[in-house]
Amino acid sequence: MEKALNDLIKISKKYKKQKDLEHLEVEYLSVFYEGKDFGNYLYKHLSPYFVSNGSSMGEKNKVYCFVLESVDDYEKYFVHAKKIKHYSPSENQVFQKAKYIISTDEDFVYDSQNHCIIYTNRDETIIFSNRLHYNQACKRVIRDELIYGLVQSQATPSIMLHSSCAVDNTGKAILICGDKGAGKTTTLVNLLDLGYDLLSNDLTFVKQVDGKIWVKGTPESINIGLGTASKFEQLQDIIPENMRELSDHDLWSTHLKPELNWQSFANKFNVKLISEWTELSTILFPKIGEGLVPECNKIEKIQLKKNLQNSFRGINVGHNIPWSTLIEKRHKEVQSSEISKLLDGLLNKSAYKIRYSGKKDELSSLIYESITKKLS
Repeated sequence: MEKALNDLIKISKKYKKQKDLEHLEVEYLSVFYEGKDFGNYLYKHLSPYFVSNGSSMGEKNKVYCFVLESVDDYEKYFVHAKKIKHYSPSENQVFQKAKYIISTDEDFVYDSQNHCIIYTNRDETIIFSNRLHYNQACKRVIRDELIYGLVQSQATPSIMLHSSCAVDNTGKAILICGDKGAGKTTTLVNLLDLGYDLLSNDLTFVKQVDGKIWVKGTPESINIGLGTASKFEQLQDIIPENMRELSDHDLWSTHLKPELNWQSFANKFNVKLISEWTELSTILFPKIGEGLVPECNKIEKIQLKKNLQNSFRGINVGHNIPWSTLIEKRHKEVQSSEISKLLDGLLNKSAYKIRYSGKKDELSSLIYESITKKLS
């Protein structure tokens, strides 16, 4: 076991010296990789949310991505390694990895699902994967574990919510939460159709600065159900041609949900994609159903706390436990008192339970009559 892992360390040192590596600066990380194709792939999957604009946010950690065709040959060396379970907020699944700990600052993780080995040594992360899985494996480590983990583990920490988010014409954000099937996506699409800008469609970061609550989106694709798509002219083209004549009932019944990139999604409605931290104004919990009479009711703090329980997805409040030693160390530095202040600030925001049939005119009227006029 030790000899095999030492071989990987030697390979990483050799590759650093001999490989002609490309370089991309992203938030919190300096990424070095093989071939321009991966740089374009990573840029596409992080932009515009986490691609560095040239300004440095403190000292950056280095990540090296190397092609190693024999990566799965090392699986046998991890048979007796520590098994760890990791919840992925992006995939909404639990994955198992094998971790071999060398010291408090150094370890190896084997991920059979993504066919990669991750070697962490202090603030440096090295990812090995075969060419077939290289792009996706490296992207998942860089985005889902490292960047998402570092966003949550700053001096001003953040939490992650399973939610959508739109921005009104005053520049304030409306967070859309709720259980699966409640109508989050339809409500978000309605807001975009009303001219609101897109901030996030699946996962949203939340932090508190100077007593104000701020939100930021994530580069996560959105899956639109065909029943929802059929209600919007801008989304008609994502319905397969052989299904466009189906009844509303049949479209709602199908499990097919075409995937849309976040930028493409915003473009379809001719609205802006907001990638910066934006001040939060209001939280909505929609419930959509045919024939529902439009209704809007304010949610009190105690009930809001209960309603948010199923929405937490991150490492500060939620199901996720970091598997990266780098994120684990940073996470330990997060003050629980800061998280408590953040949660209390979030619970003090105006929150409403809205019921409507799914029509945008009803939603617009509810927001104006029951929320905007009261806040102004």
